[in-house]
Amino acid sequence: YLKKISMKIKPYLWFSLHDTSPNVKAAKRVVYCHNPTPFYVPKMSDLWCNYKEFFFSLFYRYLYQINIHKNDFIVVQQNWLREAFSNMYSLDKKKIIVAVPRSANVQIKHKEKEEATSICKFFFPCYPRSFKNIEVICKACEILEKKDNAKYNVLLTLKGNENRYAKLLYKQYSSLKTITFGGLLSYEEVYEKYNKIDCLIFPSKLETWGLPISEFMAFDKPMLIADLPYAHETAAGAKYVAFFNPDTPKMLADRMSEVINGDLFNFSSVPLVNIELPHVTSWKMLFDKLLVDND
Repeated sequence: YLKKISMKIKPYLWFSLHDTSPNVKAAKRVVYCHNPTPFYVPKMSDLWCNYKEFFFSLFYRYLYQINIHKNDFIVVQQNWLREAFSNMYSLDKKKIIVAVPRSANVQIKHKEKEEATSICKFFFPCYPRSFKNIEVICKACEILEKKDNAKYNVLLTLKGNENRYAKLLYKQYSSLKTITFGGLLSYEEVYEKYNKIDCLIFPSKLETWGLPISEFMAFDKPMLIADLPYAHETAAGAKYVAFFNPDTPKMLADRMSEVINGDLFNFSSVPLVNIELPHVTSWKMLFDKLLVDND
């Protein structure tokens, strides 16, 4: 049907914004690939938590490849995705544009500053999906609680009734005294939490970008982040970061303990990433490339 539409409106540029490349007629064809699912290896536990996501991740690489070589450009958000797409689909890297997203400047009306407390506050804002890897935080808290180290609290943005994954997490870990199952927050409330917490934890195994990382960078506070390619690019320029193996709760527990005790010896700044052209940092730059630049 989209081919019929394209023949009717005769566009110069057909920009597909959601991963797939329809068979259309246009002078230029571009697809925006923002889902990193083809590069995620699902676990059997993912099948139980959400069978749709499990099979979706298995077949998404085949959905991507349909007509992908008919595009003049493929747009991705990170350099590691450019490399991954180039290798998986034998694409010329010069046809893959890295378009780095920019965070919105939200004006937050901060509440009055809370009284000083000895409790160290951690935060992971996310919707409960299995690839978010929330259980590694819960297991790390189990380890810390066995050491009678209760001078901290972790806020998770789930209640425990959102889906099967959330119910499983709540059933297994709601007894932990140091975890708060707080439920979803508005964008403004998330920024208020950023202002009040001591450390962000971001253990996700699958991200196109990982927006909370770049949002939290402006606060110049410690971050504990999964040691994965997306995270190194998103956190580039951050001052206080410790990367951890997302499959090793003990490693996360050790880094959390250091934050609790004010020891940031294992935290360091993240070097900037040199991204080769084509590389854009705004919508204007992207459309200049798509509509004007014929190189």
